[in-house]
Amino acid sequence: MLTYNELEFPTFVNSSNAMTLIGYRNQTPQSIQVPFSDIPKILTLIGGAYLCLGDTRCGKLQLMMDIHRYFFGGDADNGGKSTWMVARNDFSEDSFFITIDQNKIGENKGMLSQARSA
Repeated sequence: MLTYNELEFPTFVNSSNAMTLIGYRNQTPQSIQVPFSDIPKILTLIGGAYLCLGDTRCGKLQLMMDIHRYFFGGDADNGGKSTWMVARNDFSEDSFFITIDQNKIGENKGMLSQARSA
């Protein structure tokens, strides 16, 4: 099981404030600043999902590569515990809709990728 200290990013750096939490100690409010780089660490520890949206060159891919390679050891096909998938939208209708041949889905019937048809 991963601990917070084991979740240091080797490459990705973003210390900007993601959120401010207000907690109370002895009925006195206290502010806690949470840096952006802590959010993916928290999501990893709780088994949460990621959706990275942002402008070009803002660090989305670097963050995902660090998580994929260093938190989970890389591709499952090569002994790791992660699957890497990058989605690129070319704004064609195929990017939004696919047809699935239901006869090829399910146990002993092949994989979803074999069921996709144009």
